Amino acid sequence: MNGSCSHSGASPPASPEAHQLRWQKRWCDALSLPLLMARVSCYAPGTHHQRCEEYLLFCHIIRHFLNSLRMLTSHWLPTCRPNALEVIAVDGVSSGVLQSPNPALCAEWFRAIADNISDLIAHNMRMVNKYAPAHDQIVHMGWVHERLPEPEAWISYRNRFLALRGDHVMIFSCPPVSTRDWGKAESGYLVYEVFCRPLKAAELHEERAFSFSLLIGPGRSRRFAVEHASEMSMWEKAFQMAGFLEVQRIGCVTYRCSYKGQALTLKIDFSHGFTCFDFNTKLPLWSFKFGQLRGSSDDGIARVRFLFLNTETKIVERKELEFANYIAVLHCVHAFVAARVSLVDPGFVESRRGQHKAGCSKAEACG
Repeated sequence: MNGSCSHSGASPPASPEAHQLRWQKRWCDALSLPLLMARVSCYAPGTHHQRCEEYLLFCHIIRHFLNSLRMLTSHWLPTCRPNALEVIAVDGVSSGVLQSPNPALCAEWFRAIADNISDLIAHNMRMVNKYAPAHDQIVHMGWVHERLPEPEAWISYRNRFLALRGDHVMIFSCPPVSTRDWGKAESGYLVYEVFCRPLKAAELHEERAFSFSLLIGPGRSRRFAVEHASEMSMWEKAFQMAGFLEVQRIGCVTYRCSYKGQALTLKIDFSHGFTCFDFNTKLPLWSFKFGQLRGSSDDGIARVRFLFLNTETKIVERKELEFANYIAVLHCVHAFVAARVSLVDPGFVESRRGQHKAGCSKAEACG
């Protein structure tokens, strides 16, 4: 790899006696960066352009400006050197732009650095989980790039550290390296009230290839991107696992709601399904199992429509309720249904069991 700065080594001694000795070259560290909580990227900071694209864009602008002055400058501009990456330590110290002579070598270096960072973060997670209570375990965490809702000039992305811990999705501007840091999250959302949706190619426009949207409320979402397809897959599975674990832990959740002015409470229970109560009398008005749910929809404002199959009459009944945050309710329903489906999926159950055993054995080894 070639850095953005050049360093020349010392020349061999010129004395006759020195020629009799074998000259040996030794590598000297020009810069050393700790990889724990570090990040590696092939993109120019704040943009969706890769390093070579950033340079080409810069050259294009310079050429356009100079050509407007009728100056011939094609021989002034050096050739773009693609296949570059940058490593940034947790304290913000950068390696500078590191360029490789071919794509294969750059990809090999990127994968090696990214894998080392992932292993160190995973080790840190295991150590935290070893002493954390069951309800406060870390499922996954790592660096992501958040797309700004209103990009400014050249800046369209910012780096954020995303963590799935306990019942929350936590977003940090800097990685939490101490217990106190975990209380400094920039924002947090209940894991069963948000929905992680991978973005399709047609939705990306000028966004990075591996992106997902975190739906957090009515008309509200946050878009994130990662560097590699394997990271995208890992985040999808992590959100699924975090939702499953939290639903199993809490068992049920209740939401205040109303219908035609009547104050109600909807209870979503992992074992018993849906039950609607009168808020004042606490008397149940109707109840359905998860297996009876045939669909749900909303009016985009507050009202949610549930379709349940009455097993006695074989008629699909419609139940309408109004919520302060109907999106959170729909996401919660999805999380509970997905958790129940996961229980009958042998592959998911086996993978969860394997992850638990691996985590325990590694934690014991570290201890």
